[in-house]
Order: sequence, then C-alpha cells, then structure tokens
Amino acid sequence: MSKTNPEHKQPEPLLEAKNTKSKGEKTFDRAVYVGMAGVGTFFATLYMAFKLKHGGWAGPRYQRAVEWTQRNLGRFLSPQTSEKVAEEAVMTTALMMGGNAMILPIGAAEHYKVPIVSGLNVMIGDKTPPEAIEQAPKQTWWSLIEGRLVAWGAVFSALMTARFAVPDTFKLFPKEVGQRTHQFVQWLRKEPMLGETAMKKTKAFRYGEIGAFDVFATAAAATILYIGGHFFARKQAEKKSGNVAEGKRHGLPLMRSDAEAEPVIQAGAVTAVTGDKAHHGTLTARAVEQHLS
Repeated sequence: MSKTNPEHKQPEPLLEAKNTKSKGEKTFDRAVYVGMAGVGTFFATLYMAFKLKHGGWAGPRYQRAVEWTQRNLGRFLSPQTSEKVAEEAVMTTALMMGGNAMILPIGAAEHYKVPIVSGLNVMIGDKTPPEAIEQAPKQTWWSLIEGRLVAWGAVFSALMTARFAVPDTFKLFPKEVGQRTHQFVQWLRKEPMLGETAMKKTKAFRYGEIGAFDVFATAAAATILYIGGHFFARKQAEKKSGNVAEGKRHGLPLMRSDAEAEPVIQAGAVTAVTGDKAHHGTLTARAVEQHLS
C-alpha cells in the first residue's frame, strides 16, 4: 500500500546566490581596482616608463626597439605607417609595465579575497556569510594576465586611433602637459622658467609628457582588467562546471559540492518498514520518496 507525504517539499539549496555584492566586497573592489590597479599603477607606470624611455633601464635601447619593430612592420606596411605603429607599440608596452608589476599585489589580494572580504564585512556590519563570497567566480593569475593582454590591445588601439584621427592634438597634448608640469615644478622651486629647448630635457617635462598618456592608459587598463579579468574568471568557472557535467554524463566518479549534493537523511532519522522487519540506515531524499510513493 502506497503512502504519500503531502508535507514533503523539494529540498532547498543550502545557499542562494546573491544578486548584489556585500559592502565588504565593494570596499575590496575599490581598494584593489581603484587603489592598486588605478592610482598605484599610474605612479608605477610613470616611474617605470620614464626609466625605460629616458632613464638607465633602457635608454638607447628604447629607440632601438622602435627601429627594430619598424623594420619588421615595414615588410607589410608603408614606411610612414610602420614608423607610427612601431612608436605606439613600444610606447604602449612601456605604459603597461607599471600595471604588469601591480599584477603581483592584485593577484595576492584576489587569492585571499574571501578572508579579506569576510573581515571587512565584520568591520562594516554586513552579515553576508563567507559561503556567499565563495560562490562568486574567482580571479586567477591566468585571468589577470588575459585581462592585461586585452588591456594592451585596447590602449594600443586608442593611441593609434588618436594619432590618425587627431594628429595635431595628439602631438600637442603631451607637449602642453609637459610644459605645464615643468612650470609647476619650477614654481614650487621658485626658479625661473627655462626655454623650450632646455625645458624638453628636464625630468619634469618628460614626466608630464608620459603622464599625459599614462592617465588615459591606466584608466582604460584598470577598467578592462576588472571587467575582462572577471569575464575570463567566469569563463574558467563555467568551463570547470562543463567538465564536471561531462564527467557525470559519462559516469565518472566525481566529488560533489555541498550545494550540489543530494540531501541525506542521517541514520536512525528514518526507519524503512517492509513487512515485519525494520531497516535502519541512511537514506537519500529521493529514496524516501520512492519508498513512500
């Protein structure tokens, strides 16, 4: 004789995915992607690009890199175009060095994101459980590298577009920023302004010239690193989920997460009665349904 249990309900998932981020996670994102990837990268890039272009790290090698790139591009492009593309390719690479260096602290922060965000939530008073943070796709070293590669392409494309679309502005803008930077530094030092030829050789002018591009390159790269990196991290998570689903389809032995595992009724909690014998043991919810139906 079959029995039905009208009160039986499908087991609810242990944890529902949150549609909104916790306050701690928002604070984490601002600190990492505005602080490290933004402000930190800007100053790191300013210093490193200066060293690569004008300082002791590369010096003449910077120009040789431009010439080498130009020679190789000359096989496919006109001399004038290959020169412009080579200059922007090497300049873009120099502008990316600061962000490449910041990948290390950003990657470390992402690795410890769960305990960091959990601690921030406790400090702020957000009651989001750590399990909710665990559910979100995690940035990995590879997703961050992929984000940087996409950022390089975006910055290079933007510089090339500006060079060809507004060539006069493209030349005058860094020069004017360099002049203003020189004037500001001279004003702080209470020293007279230098002539144009001497001014272009000063560190203040060269830092300003690099900074004119750096501010846009860093803003674009930080945005793309956040969006692109999380996009690639999500794709990696989906790929892993697809591999798990494929393994299940082929009957491979797989470990299931707590959220996926079928609810189990512990031994002694249910007694299955067949005839005059009682069988104590561990039953799944599906087994109970089949037994009672």
